[in-house]
Amino acid sequence: MYGDDVIPRPSGAPRKSKRQRSSASSSATFGSSKNRVTEFFQEQIQFDREAKIESLDRELAARLAVVELQKRNEDLKILTFDTTGMNPDDAAKIEALKEKTRATYFNF
Repeated sequence: MYGDDVIPRPSGAPRKSKRQRSSASSSATFGSSKNRVTEFFQEQIQFDREAKIESLDRELAARLAVVELQKRNEDLKILTFDTTGMNPDDAAKIEALKEKTRATYFNF
């Protein structure tokens, strides 16, 4: 099958057997390489996790800011109510809410 086409081995040291090739030094090198790869992936996972947490924190802060603005707008809407011609008791309650809102948002 391989006959004359086989490339002759160079003279000198004979080829190492499988047993000699899988020596302790090569497996130690492989092991340390494996440890480095494992450490790299663990660090990468940690960086990805931290980036995701920071992203979620920014998103949460933005959502809270929107909710706070919506709440403030709702609170300030009371100032637009016109109490002219209303029942005096209802008008007094609305005016009290207006004063409370002014004190909360405009009391510098």
